[in-house]
Formats: sequence, C-alpha cells, structure tokens
Amino acid sequence: MTNTADKILDIAESLIRSRGYQGFAFREIAAEIGIKSASVHYHFPTKVDLVTAVMHRYFQRFKGALDHIETLGDTPTARLESYIDMYRREMKQHKAIPLCMMLGSDLEVLPEAVIESLRAFYQLNIAWLSDIVLSSTPDLGLEDARRKASLQFSALNGALMGARALDRHIYFEDVVTALIQTIK
Repeated sequence: MTNTADKILDIAESLIRSRGYQGFAFREIAAEIGIKSASVHYHFPTKVDLVTAVMHRYFQRFKGALDHIETLGDTPTARLESYIDMYRREMKQHKAIPLCMMLGSDLEVLPEAVIESLRAFYQLNIAWLSDIVLSSTPDLGLEDARRKASLQFSALNGALMGARALDRHIYFEDVVTALIQTIK
C-alpha cells in the first residue's frame, strides 16, 4: 500500500473512532492530508471500500497481536491479562472508542461488507477468549466456554465505554480486576 493510502486509512480510522461511519467525508480526509478528494477516491473508490479496508487492516493488526500472545506460552490468566492490555493501550492512546465498538453502534447504517468484517472481528474475539476459558477450565464444555467468553468480551467493552463516559480509567481497572477473577 502506498504512503498516501496508509495516511488515508489512518485518518479514516481516527474519524470512525470519534464520529462513527456516517461522521466523516472524503473531503475531510483529503483536506487533512493536503490532497484533492479525487485522490482519496483513486485509492478507495467508495466509502464502503475505504471502511472495509480500515476494518481489514484493524482485523489483521488485532489478529497479529493475538497470535503474538499465543507465542508467549503463558498461563490462561497471563494471556487474558495481555489481551486486556491491548484494550488498555487503545483506551490510553486513542482516547476514543475502539473501531469495532463504534461501528457496532452504527449497525443500522452499515453496508453488508462492513457488517461482515465487524462480525468476523467479534467472532475472532469470542473464539480466542473461549480458548482461554477452556484452557483454564477444560471440563466446562464448549458452549459454556463460549458464553463465559461472551460475558468477558462484553464486560471489557462495557468497561471501555464506562471509563470514557466517566472520564475515569479506574472504572476500567475495576471491571478488569473482576474480569480476571473469572478466569482464576
């Protein structure tokens, strides 16, 4: 991908995180980079193409981070803590809603291609967390592990929203402390 295309993706991701799917236009991205809107369209002909590319890149980055955690060979609790650290960094670095949470709130207006990417991201997280649950409690069973993983994922997402709404990182840490207890 070209440097310009990467810049477009960076700006689009930032705008989606802060404003949602409908909260930005190509002309804003072009103005921030100092190019014409037509140049944005050259790289990403439609908004669907752009947001799908943003989602693809985000998914690949996230999956790479999960794969890295797996290479560490840590305990289930340590792996869960590493996973939570990814969200903690998101909260502190971007000071905005994670991309997939924001897009999830826009579901009614999203094109099908973006919805498919979003669902794939959620499925990746639930499957990964289910493996953590099964590693710590192998007798639990796959369906119960999936339910527990869904609860963990929901709690983590809710912790991010609550911390943002309250402007208090301690809210996130309180939820995370309880979340880690679910794996022990």
